[in-house]
Amino acid sequence: IKGIFDRYQQAIGTSLWIEQYENMQRTLSHLKDINRNLRTEIRQRMGEDLDGLEFDELRGLEQNVDAALKEVRHRKYH
Repeated sequence: IKGIFDRYQQAIGTSLWIEQYENMQRTLSHLKDINRNLRTEIRQRMGEDLDGLEFDELRGLEQNVDAALKEVRHRKYH
């Protein structure tokens, strides 16, 4: 089987393992970006890391928190 992979790689002129590794690195980088953004959003919802936000972003955050509070109260009392 290894011989088949080797011949295929020679025919197409690329290494399947390097290509797979690079794809995994791109995926990892993308997932790290998503993770960083989610962590920032969590901190902001907890009232931290708000210095860099514009007024409209703060207003949107406030509206999201208000909507979440209403949902929690609705679930608690109904």
